[in-house]
Amino acid sequence: MNDYLKMSRVFLFLVGIATLLFGSQTSFASDNKLHLTQKKMSNSQSFLIDLSVQEQQENVNIQLSKNLKVDKEKMILENLDTIEKIQEQPSGVNITLLTKGNKENPIHLYLQNIGGAQPGEVQAYAEDGSQSNKLQVQNLSEGITKGLELNTSIIRSPIWSDIKNLQITPDQSFRFVYNKQITATELKNVTSKDKKVIISEGETGEQSFMLTHAGMYGPVDVNLKVTISAIKGSATLDFGSEQFMRWTLGGKANLDIQYEFFDQNHKPLKVSGYTYFRGINTAKTVAFKKEQIDKIFSPAKTNIQYDDTFSSEYTYYGSYMGGWTSKQELGAMFSDAKQLNWRGINNDPDESSFDYGQVEITTKEFNSLTDFPNWKESVVENIPKENYFTFLYSNKIEVDAIDGNPKISKHNDGFVVDFDEKGTILIKNVGYYEGQWISLYVKSNMKTFEDIGLSSELTIKKNLFLRWVLHGKISNNISYEFVDEQLNPIEVSGYMTFVGLNVSKNLGLNASTIKNLYSTKPSDIKYWQFGDVVYLKSNTSGFDDKHEFTMTYKKTNKLDFFLENNDTDYSSLDYKQNTKSIVDIPDPKAVRKTFEKIEEQTNLYNQFNQIIPYEPPIGRKSKLEWVIHLSNKELLYFDQLKITDEDDQEQSDLFDIVKEEKLIRITPKADTLTSEDFYNHLYQFRIDYKIDYEKEIKLSELDKEGYYLNENLVQFTLDNQQPIQIETRTPINFKSKTQLIYQDEQGNVLLKKEHDTYITQTNDLTKEYIDNVKVKQHEFVSSESSLSDYQNKYTKETIQLNYRKYKLPELSINGHPEEIMVQAKDGKLKLDGKILLDADTSFNVHMKFLDRDEIIGKSDKISAGLVDWLVDKDYRLKGLEPGKTTPVEIYAIDETGSETNHIPLNIYYAGDLSFKQTPTNIEFGLEKIPSAIKQVQNKEPYKIEVSDLRGSNRKYNLYLTMTQSLSGNGKTYEDSLSFVNSKQGKQPLIEGEAIVVGKGDTGKDNTKQTSEYLFPVGQGIQLTVYPDMKKGTYNADVEWLLVDAPS
Repeated sequence: MNDYLKMSRVFLFLVGIATLLFGSQTSFASDNKLHLTQKKMSNSQSFLIDLSVQEQQENVNIQLSKNLKVDKEKMILENLDTIEKIQEQPSGVNITLLTKGNKENPIHLYLQNIGGAQPGEVQAYAEDGSQSNKLQVQNLSEGITKGLELNTSIIRSPIWSDIKNLQITPDQSFRFVYNKQITATELKNVTSKDKKVIISEGETGEQSFMLTHAGMYGPVDVNLKVTISAIKGSATLDFGSEQFMRWTLGGKANLDIQYEFFDQNHKPLKVSGYTYFRGINTAKTVAFKKEQIDKIFSPAKTNIQYDDTFSSEYTYYGSYMGGWTSKQELGAMFSDAKQLNWRGINNDPDESSFDYGQVEITTKEFNSLTDFPNWKESVVENIPKENYFTFLYSNKIEVDAIDGNPKISKHNDGFVVDFDEKGTILIKNVGYYEGQWISLYVKSNMKTFEDIGLSSELTIKKNLFLRWVLHGKISNNISYEFVDEQLNPIEVSGYMTFVGLNVSKNLGLNASTIKNLYSTKPSDIKYWQFGDVVYLKSNTSGFDDKHEFTMTYKKTNKLDFFLENNDTDYSSLDYKQNTKSIVDIPDPKAVRKTFEKIEEQTNLYNQFNQIIPYEPPIGRKSKLEWVIHLSNKELLYFDQLKITDEDDQEQSDLFDIVKEEKLIRITPKADTLTSEDFYNHLYQFRIDYKIDYEKEIKLSELDKEGYYLNENLVQFTLDNQQPIQIETRTPINFKSKTQLIYQDEQGNVLLKKEHDTYITQTNDLTKEYIDNVKVKQHEFVSSESSLSDYQNKYTKETIQLNYRKYKLPELSINGHPEEIMVQAKDGKLKLDGKILLDADTSFNVHMKFLDRDEIIGKSDKISAGLVDWLVDKDYRLKGLEPGKTTPVEIYAIDETGSETNHIPLNIYYAGDLSFKQTPTNIEFGLEKIPSAIKQVQNKEPYKIEVSDLRGSNRKYNLYLTMTQSLSGNGKTYEDSLSFVNSKQGKQPLIEGEAIVVGKGDTGKDNTKQTSEYLFPVGQGIQLTVYPDMKKGTYNADVEWLLVDAPS
């Protein structure tokens, strides 16, 4: 047997976690179960001792040589279940550990305050008798100088502040605030019950959860994701109202905690704020990531100490004093933070808690709105025309509930919508923008910190348009989403004016959509920016100019804002349809309109619309003029000009309208320009046209889809500015489809046809739809319109064609034959007859036989009555088998497809009288020259076969004629041939004379179509041989002949 060695190469990839440790000494013997290593930490002069346990051990003792000393109160160990005891013995300090450590998880021992001028030894022993290497610890008094040393007061920290002297800006004021809506969701490897989250060690995978509504960042409702890592022991977070954000750690427990901030849409947030702990005493230690903390603060009298050298990432804070006084309180501030990381360490064998403290810090007052970077003074600064869109009340407004449970009440003057916690409505036609009506999805999402119901209402009326009322201390996140006439998202750019922003309410706006804010100066409105939210409020009451402002916004399809009621009663924020600023009048906008169909009542028009914003008296224009250049298309002519407002109410009386030859001039009347009612409206200018049906469309004027483009040029002039030009372009579908309805005398629809052409075109429909379209068994009587010169006027038309049902035509054959004969040699069919017609029509006579249906006769259109018919002289019946009878049906079909009766008939397809078989040679063989005259018989029998396909009772005679006497060797024997049969005996054959040798008769039933004449040896032609014949070959010729015999 051969052995084969299979070899594999094993690649082992090891991934390690880098630590802030470097330098090591001593080797590691593979058979040691315990191993000690000394490492110097990179961030200080202290040293770390690593203990690697190769097999699980319950108890491990660490022995320090007697010249080494340890401060038992400050001894800190990591990756360790517990320290059983520390004993001072004559031989040195002995530390007993309870551990479940193994070689993958070494135990880190941070030895601090170890004294001794001489080098010492450290060795570890396991309960099974195993022992580690002896570790020589060098320069202990210089090298391992310290572990965690909380011996520096926090007031010496460069980032410490006295809480009394601390002042923050509003955007630094985020903190956790209890809200009754707070919940723990998205639990991963943790449990939640009774407003508590319980965390235990030993779980695999991420341990995390989300606290909803955990605090407010200005107007932004903040959700908090909490992730726990490196936990030892157990911990509980209380998020109830009594002990909000209180962390309780089990005895000797510690954990790393990460806070991440999100808004209500789960979008990450950057917040600036602070957290505050009470009870930082000897029982616990807290640590913050250095890079995240801007400032720590506490009362000036504090017992809290810190160490920022022990770790490169964290600064540790703790106290050697017990108690829960203000001296044991600590706060930390952070800025633009997406997350906050901190550590909690319980130094007590019993559970201990980190209490979250609500502390008031002096906060800087909001800035005046007039200090906003993009603030502009009303009246002084215009709102540019690109921001012309504004909400405009009209009778076109409709309101529908979309989501949640909004209650919509319809009133004579509009609508009122009541929202509970969440809801969505659709307001149709809230404004006009870029040539189309804009609709609005309104989403409401409320919350409250009070124990009250959630209620707000939106008023949608002419005098109280888009007015929000909040009942009690609630807040509402509101979203306006713009959609076009097909309810697709659309971006708009416009302005909104808010009235009544006073002490009772606060307003938050999305900073990314704000273009400018306008107000009077001075203004009682104040603002501060929190991330991407501009938060506005006022410290005074009132609904006057000082509590009003206008926002212009960049092009967007969505406006988000936050409204908060500070009053226990209801409070409202009003939307105002006008503004104190002058809004530049936008350009007129052509209405995108396509006329897909033209009906009798259709008004064809081109249209442009003009927004005239509200303008204060000081900003009103002295001249507005629109000049419309009329279409020069010959097919359309101008009918009238109509001007209406957004409610489709006629407003032409407000304007002077002058019609010139090819243009129309429109200007507001003098008193119109000074009237406040003229402003803040949409004006619709409609130029009506009519089709001139005296003219016919030229196909070259249509596009490839069949549309006719009607165009107007419009010039708009403001004061002395350069005119603005726009074009109105309205495609008109000139394709026309006429439906022709064929119906009988009772109104039943027999047939429908469609005729495609173009509007204004004239067509002769008679030939195509009357002459060429036939309705079975019906004849045309009349139509409601003239068909010979029919003109299409509309996109869809209907013509009614009236028909009469007539009797089916009747066919007969002259002589009523049961069978006729057709000679196969010429195929001529001789038939004729009559047809009785009940309507003027043409017809074809058919013969149906076998699998064939052939037209045997035709007629042009003839008048009703009894008419003759006959087989077409050129018709030939071909392809049948001669001598056979074929059954056929004779019938006729008229031009509408109506069939006559079918007449059965037999056709005998007659053939010829012919030989099917005759002998070519009759052999008499080889004979000796006789001594006397001798009779010689035929050597073989032969036969003659005759076919007679001429029909019944046909007779014939079979004749035999010698055409050449027997001859040979130069001599002829004229009497040497004879014919012998049993009936006639012997008959001599004389050259040139015929004798009857047979007769035939097909019989009455035509059953004898084939006859055979047999000539055995000794019958038929016989030969006489003479003695004077000489040696040689002798021949004679005979002819068989069939002759018709009388019947």
